[in-house]
Amino acid sequence: MAKALAGLLTRGPGGATVNVGTGTSTSVEELLRSIEVVLNDEIEVRTDPTRVRPSDRPRLQADTERLSSILPDFEPIALDQGLRT
Repeated sequence: MAKALAGLLTRGPGGATVNVGTGTSTSVEELLRSIEVVLNDEIEVRTDPTRVRPSDRPRLQADTERLSSILPDFEPIALDQGLRT
């Protein structure tokens, strides 16, 4: 993240919105399992159905097309590696 932000500050168009991510789809479940591995502990998740919105998506993925066009040499770190670091 820091490398991408530094590169965008020096090479990016001022005021542009740029997604910084891996471009890989991740579910909330996958994220939780990855955090559990790093913590070596189980995370209990309780969902409050009254707070779940129809627009909530089960998977998220950053569109990194603009990031790649500005910083073609940027290599994102995988989620698991970033969490371990």
